[in-house]
Amino acid sequence: MGEEESHSVSPMNRQANMHALSRIISAWPDIVGQDLVPSAHPGNLMADALLIHVEDVALSHQLAFMERQIIAGVHAAGAPWVKRLRFRVGNHRVEQRSS
Repeated sequence: MGEEESHSVSPMNRQANMHALSRIISAWPDIVGQDLVPSAHPGNLMADALLIHVEDVALSHQLAFMERQIIAGVHAAGAPWVKRLRFRVGNHRVEQRSS
């Protein structure tokens, strides 16, 4: 079972997570700064963590030093349950899905 599947999420919580993630994505330039937006992108909310896709390990270290600032911004964007950041190195662009 994958880390993202390790806890059961009710449809109501899933919808709240999607809504919160949408607000985090909208606020992302203000949270991390416009210069980091092309290289780091919020990927998913997992229990008490925000998964952030980054281009390289060095950027994950830089963002880890900004953890308090990022978590405060995530709380302000509507996800007050987030307590930590997780990073995934590699292609971070989320493809647009047709609705």
